[in-house]
Amino acid sequence: MLLQNGRWPAIVDKEHLKKEVAAIVGSGPEFDAKFYQTDLSAGGFACQGDIIRFKSAAPFIDSDGSAVTTDAVFDFWMILGNTCDMHRVDEQRSLIAPLVALPDELPEARLRALRKYEYSRQFYVPSWPDTDAPRHHLVDFMQNATIHKDALRNGSTQVVARLQFPSWALLHLCLVRYLARDDGRFD
Repeated sequence: MLLQNGRWPAIVDKEHLKKEVAAIVGSGPEFDAKFYQTDLSAGGFACQGDIIRFKSAAPFIDSDGSAVTTDAVFDFWMILGNTCDMHRVDEQRSLIAPLVALPDELPEARLRALRKYEYSRQFYVPSWPDTDAPRHHLVDFMQNATIHKDALRNGSTQVVARLQFPSWALLHLCLVRYLARDDGRFD
């Protein structure tokens, strides 16, 4: 089924997702304060939405079709793969994405839009407790990588923050919005 303007329709109701996101983040700074769990041991060794300390460049396929890495090295990553897959013995890898540190002098309008989760390809990540990392990060859904699950177990990585249920639900809403949006080729 194509719409009259030649675009595939969204799989989900865009306005409904927008309202759900706004309902979750509506409390502003209070939401940021409750973004993370205080007990990192709750939920197992690695969960979807966990922020891990892992120093690596991001791999990708370049315009020549060659496997390369970015010039940037990232210190923190978010686990995007499902928690249940972490515990499955028949799955060896999980999906992760680097946390991109944002400059402190970010224009207020851009920071406000990020904090309201207005962008479909990016997920704003506020600073987590006990960190020396920059205050603001984002996950770019266009920059994913896979990691062998043994790297999450053998000491190569360290979980530094774990989402609370509302922020985990927000991550899901944003992932669905990203994956199921209309094609937007003419936007």
